[in-house]
Amino acid sequence: MQEKELLEVTGQFAYLMLSSGAETGRVESTIDYVGKAVGVPVICHVTMTSILLVNQDSGRSYVVKVPRYQVDLQMVHDLNHLSRQLSQGQIDFETFTREVERLSQGVPHFPLWQQYLGAGFVSMAPNLVDLAPFSDFLLTFFLGIFAHFLNREANRWMVPPYLAVGISAFMISMLTNGFYHLGWGQTFEVLLISSLMPLVPGVALTNSLRELLGGHTISGLVRAVNALLIATAIGGGVMMANLLFQALI
Repeated sequence: MQEKELLEVTGQFAYLMLSSGAETGRVESTIDYVGKAVGVPVICHVTMTSILLVNQDSGRSYVVKVPRYQVDLQMVHDLNHLSRQLSQGQIDFETFTREVERLSQGVPHFPLWQQYLGAGFVSMAPNLVDLAPFSDFLLTFFLGIFAHFLNREANRWMVPPYLAVGISAFMISMLTNGFYHLGWGQTFEVLLISSLMPLVPGVALTNSLRELLGGHTISGLVRAVNALLIATAIGGGVMMANLLFQALI
């Protein structure tokens, strides 16, 4: 195992963790475990946009830039499991390297139909609070699927993530207004909130609190601002759709 290879593999590992939504503290501690497992004291410093790895013995460093983030908790779970296997001696560094390369290919953990089905079920949950009729449950199920589809496609074509979320919220709000005025829904507020659930940045808010409680103030505030901007984009899209619909009718 060469020093350059070690830093490159651990850098790719840290990049996958951070870009998939892991907290900065977890990334740093996991890289520390990986370094100890291979007998090399690797120091890892993580910010929201870059990762710095340093071999404490030789002083050689390696920097990785992190341009964008996405929430992929299954990826974080797989990487954590992989680091535990290496730390416990269940796999060697060569196997660890192959697994990191495989995970970096970006193969979806779940097929698209399962992702859409999950988005539909998530959208149905708020209806339980108000005990909405079955027709509202069914309508929000399909609206949630469409919201996930819109957000997914918008993110493919638009670089600013806030614009993609805002457009998705605008379209869903227009559809919800239309269905409600056609008499297909009975509780407008619950319909609208439920349909927007796949767009809500719940994981980002949770991670920001974990960062702040863990003492990572800067990264925690950055994540909180990012979540706030996403929520603002959702609110702006809904407000514009409601105003436009009222003007049209």
